[in-house]
Amino acid sequence: MKRKDFIKRSALAGFSFTILGNSRLPTDSCMPTPVETEGPFPTHHPAALIAQNIVSGRKGTPLHIKIAVYNINDNCAGLKDATVDIWHCDSKGEYSEYGGKDEHGHHGGPGGMNMPAPGGPGGPGRPFPDDSFPGAKGDHRPPPPMGAGSMQAADHRKEHYLRGRQTTNTHGEVYFVSIYPGWYVSRAPHIHLHIYSPSGKSLLVTQVAFPEEISREVYAQGVYAEHGQPETSNATDNVFYDSIANEMANLSGNSKDGFLLTHSLYIKA
Repeated sequence: MKRKDFIKRSALAGFSFTILGNSRLPTDSCMPTPVETEGPFPTHHPAALIAQNIVSGRKGTPLHIKIAVYNINDNCAGLKDATVDIWHCDSKGEYSEYGGKDEHGHHGGPGGMNMPAPGGPGGPGRPFPDDSFPGAKGDHRPPPPMGAGSMQAADHRKEHYLRGRQTTNTHGEVYFVSIYPGWYVSRAPHIHLHIYSPSGKSLLVTQVAFPEEISREVYAQGVYAEHGQPETSNATDNVFYDSIANEMANLSGNSKDGFLLTHSLYIKA
């Protein structure tokens, strides 16, 4: 669906939005956004994928994404000229740039599990102690199934879809056109984000979760129906289990016409 058609149909469906302007939600607070694992399928060469429309022919429910980046060190003003990378799986739970018999993902943990990348939640230089992996003693996160997440049989190594990069405007916002992501074993539905400062310094790697009631509706129809419902909930997801309140997407729209996702990120730049 073309952007102008989506906007028109969205208005008829009973919701509206402004592409430019302050995205900040009434419930937002100027607290740091949680740092999360990059995951097993980061973009190999993100600088080569500067794009606003990242659909690239993949089928699914339209999803318009507006991300706002705020600088805690500047009274939470919008961070202009920051770089935002985004990537997520398609309706079948598959990522571009990965897969095939010889491809076992990137930054996957032991046994191919979708474990945090080296550096852990504390960032680079702070690897997990031996007893702090999901499901370890004293950690209430359920361990993901063996072989989950970073194994992808379908070969998409020469394809580039549902990945893109944009630069924030004067309000600290970027805008992407995509589809509602699917899911894969061991993970709840999500999208990945990597934020860089105007000078190119890595500021934040995080993920965004989806309301389960909306996901259930989307996955019951169209190209999602064959794949079915997610096996992992937000509460049992090894990324979102302890931070879901700060990583939940705000969605408006409907499963017929599409959705608008808005999400705010708070970082120290």
